[in-house]
Amino acid sequence: MNISDDQGDAEAFIRKYGWTWPSLADPDVELAGSLGLYGHPAVAVLDERGVVVARLIGGGDAETWEALADF
Repeated sequence: MNISDDQGDAEAFIRKYGWTWPSLADPDVELAGSLGLYGHPAVAVLDERGVVVARLIGGGDAETWEALADF
């Protein structure tokens, strides 16, 4: 989820790492707040039903993000 980011910068970041999972723009931080994502950076992993199954608040690296995606 791109929170308060320039959409072009966010898309470039996603391309840089070759990520293929969906990313949403949330410039007003409405969706992020409803998922309990406060602060930057923050990552939430949702299952096919839209339930948050993992959450990371704070910095991480590519290995951390890949592990979150395996949930």
